[in-house]
Amino acid sequence: KIYVADISEKYGPGHRGLFAAEEISAGEIIFENDPTTTAFYPFGDQRGIYSLEEFYRLISEQCDPDVKKYLTRYSLQYDDKHVIVPKNYLTRDIVDLCVFMNHSCEANCSQLDVKQVSALKDIEAGSMLTVDYGLYNTDDMQLLPFDVCRCGVTACAGNDVFKRYKHHDWQEKHYDYCSPYVRAKIDEIRKQRKKA
Repeated sequence: KIYVADISEKYGPGHRGLFAAEEISAGEIIFENDPTTTAFYPFGDQRGIYSLEEFYRLISEQCDPDVKKYLTRYSLQYDDKHVIVPKNYLTRDIVDLCVFMNHSCEANCSQLDVKQVSALKDIEAGSMLTVDYGLYNTDDMQLLPFDVCRCGVTACAGNDVFKRYKHHDWQEKHYDYCSPYVRAKIDEIRKQRKKA
């Protein structure tokens, strides 16, 4: 159903993306990561969790520039102070298809957990599969995937991708798909609105 292709022309050298090999229907599960081969420890496993300070120290201790690049590209900050680091960062194996999913401000896929990706809408064969990184990241984070969005859709948020969670309309549309971290941020905003 899916394949990986080079998208260096759009995103720069070495970038790849995930594409639909055939039509995919809205709501369909596109793929599931195999927990035995995933690059990450199960969520909550302390071996994969680093404080930001520990994470930056880990990067500075690496002599191999490719390891540094891999850590920066594939580690995931999941709250204000913690990062999940791939367990395979020394070998730099890429075994999870989800790491090839690029951002779009009008994403066609949802990834509610690290295991499973499903279609938010009907997807034509040959279309790039995308998720909205704003569902998992906010402007409070230090380790953001990019500064300015270049997804190219009409509703592209540009440099406001990770600030959209503050807006009522965006919250109404996307809250159910957000990570627990982003939901907590939205809940706090809603609480403050009620007090005002």
